[in-house]
Amino acid sequence: MSSTYPAGQANNNEGRLEKNANAILFIELAALLHDIGKLSKGFLRYRREWQGEKGLPDPHADKFLENHETFKALIPKEFKDITLKLYSTSFDEIDFSIQKAVDEHDEPDKQDEQDVMKVIKAADKNDSAIDRNNPLYSAEQKTGQIFRSNVFGNECGSPDRVVDMDSQDGYRKKLYKDLAPLLSDYLSPKKDHFTAGQRWNILKSVHSAFIHGLSDTCRPQNDTTLWDHSYAVASIAKVLTVHNLFCDKKDIIDDFQKVKYDIWGIGWDGLKFLSYGQKIGDITARKKIINLIKNQIREIVEHQYPVGNTVYEDDNGIYFVVPANFIPVAEGDDEKQENKYGDLHGILQKEIAKAVWEASDCEIQPQFAWQSNCTQLTDIVKVIGSINKKTQFRFSSDIGFLEKLKGSVEFKKGEEVCSICRLRPADREKSQGEKKICGICDRRRGEEAKKNRDEVGIKQTIFIDEIVDQYQRAALIVAKFDLDQWLNGKMLHTLFVTEARGIEKEIKTLNKIEKFKGEKEKQARKKLQDILYNYDRITADIDAILNKEENSEYVSFLYTHGRNFQKDKKNEKKKALETLIDNRCGEALGPICKYNVINAKSPTPSTILDVWQTTRNFFKTSIINDIKEKSGMIRRNRVTLACRAAVGGTFEAELIRDVQTERIEVLLTSGGSQADLIVSIDKLESIDNILKKPKEAIIRITDKSWDNPDQSELKIQANTAKPYFRYRVITASPCLFMAIVPADQAVKISQDIYKHYQEQFGKVTGRLPFSVGNIFFRRRMPMFVVLDSAKRMLNNFKRFSAYEAIRDFTVKEKTEKKDGRFDIRVVPSENNDKEFSYHVPARLGNCKMDYYHAYALLHPGNTASDRKGFFKTIVGDVVPYSELEKGDKLHLYPNYYDFLYLDSNQKRHEIFRSAHETNLYFMEELEQKFVRLWDNLTTGSGLSGITQTKLKNLEALWLSKYQLWGGDHPMFKKLVETSLDKEFIAMTNENKELMIETLKNGLFFRMMELQHTILKKRVRDDKEINNDKTV
Repeated sequence: MSSTYPAGQANNNEGRLEKNANAILFIELAALLHDIGKLSKGFLRYRREWQGEKGLPDPHADKFLENHETFKALIPKEFKDITLKLYSTSFDEIDFSIQKAVDEHDEPDKQDEQDVMKVIKAADKNDSAIDRNNPLYSAEQKTGQIFRSNVFGNECGSPDRVVDMDSQDGYRKKLYKDLAPLLSDYLSPKKDHFTAGQRWNILKSVHSAFIHGLSDTCRPQNDTTLWDHSYAVASIAKVLTVHNLFCDKKDIIDDFQKVKYDIWGIGWDGLKFLSYGQKIGDITARKKIINLIKNQIREIVEHQYPVGNTVYEDDNGIYFVVPANFIPVAEGDDEKQENKYGDLHGILQKEIAKAVWEASDCEIQPQFAWQSNCTQLTDIVKVIGSINKKTQFRFSSDIGFLEKLKGSVEFKKGEEVCSICRLRPADREKSQGEKKICGICDRRRGEEAKKNRDEVGIKQTIFIDEIVDQYQRAALIVAKFDLDQWLNGKMLHTLFVTEARGIEKEIKTLNKIEKFKGEKEKQARKKLQDILYNYDRITADIDAILNKEENSEYVSFLYTHGRNFQKDKKNEKKKALETLIDNRCGEALGPICKYNVINAKSPTPSTILDVWQTTRNFFKTSIINDIKEKSGMIRRNRVTLACRAAVGGTFEAELIRDVQTERIEVLLTSGGSQADLIVSIDKLESIDNILKKPKEAIIRITDKSWDNPDQSELKIQANTAKPYFRYRVITASPCLFMAIVPADQAVKISQDIYKHYQEQFGKVTGRLPFSVGNIFFRRRMPMFVVLDSAKRMLNNFKRFSAYEAIRDFTVKEKTEKKDGRFDIRVVPSENNDKEFSYHVPARLGNCKMDYYHAYALLHPGNTASDRKGFFKTIVGDVVPYSELEKGDKLHLYPNYYDFLYLDSNQKRHEIFRSAHETNLYFMEELEQKFVRLWDNLTTGSGLSGITQTKLKNLEALWLSKYQLWGGDHPMFKKLVETSLDKEFIAMTNENKELMIETLKNGLFFRMMELQHTILKKRVRDDKEINNDKTV
């Protein structure tokens, strides 16, 4: 086998990994496909019918490929024929195959179980056994549609929430066809090392099929897709395989309760790196560099040196599970510790650093952090936190990096620094006028413009001129999830698998499920059928099991796996709960944690993956259609020149025909005869008039950097056009979304984004903070100023979420709507002169109330223990939203909204917000106040007689007195009431109260700033209104 390692490294431990690389990747693949039988109509039918009289076998666990596969002829031969040898004296299995993993992974453990199958089973159970420790069989989806949820409880709102039983076999059939040529090439015995590209194609093919399947259909486990579970199992199996290949026989991990691994992070400050761009093209180029870096690191860790798999990534880094004790140095230690992997970690780190330096041209220095011997993926938050601390400064004192940097950056006398990278000397030839740019940054910018021109189909533009509205302004939309308490598993404890109503329903099924009928079930039903369950009864049951009390055998089935009422199983049930408590509580062990973890959702690897992949998909797909629709398209004119351009790039110019002239930007390609004319939408009509006779028109280059006087005027031969979307996504990561849109559409798009949040994440309102900001700017504003403002706004949101006092609210009113939502009207305790409503969806896909996800966090002083759904959790007491009452005090994590108009570079320094300031707005206030107020003023029935001038005069009067007296002064309130009674005669009491509230707390003036000053909206006069009615 030829070496893929650096010269001199393919020996000892490194050589052992090299010799076993193909076998490790093969085991990863087999583990990924172990549950392929679940991607079948037969599996879903079994889940529906197994509790009935038919007693169907589970096809996925009954030698699926041999006994139940209907497409046997399509199964790739590599499933059965390929077996790979492991080079190890203590860990091996000579007949392991993909088919064996599929057929035997769910069989009972055998005395003579072989090594690799033990690892597959350990990985499988690590991700599933604890998560399903207490399934309530009554929660199975036995009738109607089968719904797919996610960890946040969304079962409604889109067709993909319903699992189509009839399509499952079709997805599996297509997967076989896709895999056949891929596996034939990937697993070819002629290859010394399986290829990275084919591995990636296989992963994509499996993902595209498995994403449509479910790992389980029983609620709330129907949130785990077949892909989530299978990828988690493959990743754990991979790191266990590497661990077992390197460790002594006594240290082999092949029991799911002993599974442990390291979490290794490689990171940088991605937002800072992006924010150095002056133009959109600079930013998109830098974003591609970040993606390239992550892909190269992924290939090194997952394939070239196959020691782990990705478990989280964003713009600031990428994180992997790797074998336990893979990192030879503990965080903070100065001395290296000997370990079984030798210097394998050091080799990978050098390879990664080299890849990052080369891809970023030494602009990014990677930082490394890790957490050792993890039993849960929730420790990833500690690694992310460590990376964030290490990346506060652009460069550290790493000698190797500094030497590399010194060798790549050299200044000569009189040279200025590049205004983009702020690292290399500006190229004198390219840095004419105000443009100071180095050759590398200029090349990146030119390549982005060329790619954008040459892309097939309708794509997003990278030119600000094509995005701005009629007033030459654009807006950066910033949207942020705060995922820390979900990734660390704490908020998962507010999602329930077992709760009072579910238990009562489960008791009613006793002796009704064919498989469990018997005398013991009759006795249990008789003992339990009249008991009303609540938090106190649940805790009493658990104490009885842990203390092995006399009647504990009759309730243990509610909290541990399976139904078994035999008295001699008391020790087994007690041990099962104790193991769960030890695994989940750790140092936080106490009564609240003990009861909480037994009944709540578990932070299994697949669940943690579901958290961040759901939010990432929300940003990447769910909101994009609304942005496309609101932003619209622009038609870009593409002209054919009478000559070939001597240089390429984007240049300021004029389009001229006779006396008609329009200022434009022109995109040229060196040696090309076509040019794209970049203009704003308000100039299109004028451009079209000039180009009616293209051969009479010329392009005159006016750019100061143009140094080709022989081509200062370019004649045009012909004209065509290509459409582009008038927006540009800057980033869409699990936590952060940024996009540039026309300024006049920013508020509408922000409303749409929040509506999607309510639909998809509304059940966890108050537990999953989500904030949106709008930064408005003129077309000439440098993008680094805009992105720096975004960073400051994000820091505000982060600071708000850490401030305890603004998390307290009092329920003023609760109403249930016909669509199944609850409107919860709340008043903030910190600022009780404002109020707003949360719209919380609280029903499942079958329209029944959701008692798994839809809970509100209560204030510590609120007493609600008498309510059926009340439960104490490690993050606070909770109660179902459906059980909230007027006067309840809540302790929520709010959603925020903010906006800023960058009319100068200095304005970004004014964005700091104190949590005590009155200009702190909740996201719900955008639609309920900022938008509604303006609509009431301009289109409501109270408009009669109000003109633009009169409204501005009223605003000036109110603002002067507000600044003089303050919003709480009785005289100010009297003035406002008198003004409203006089000028808004027909205004409803509800709208009048809203005006008084927002004038009192100052929001009205900020609304006028947003709607009138920034968005340039105006009150329509009576003539316009009459015209609307006529139409």
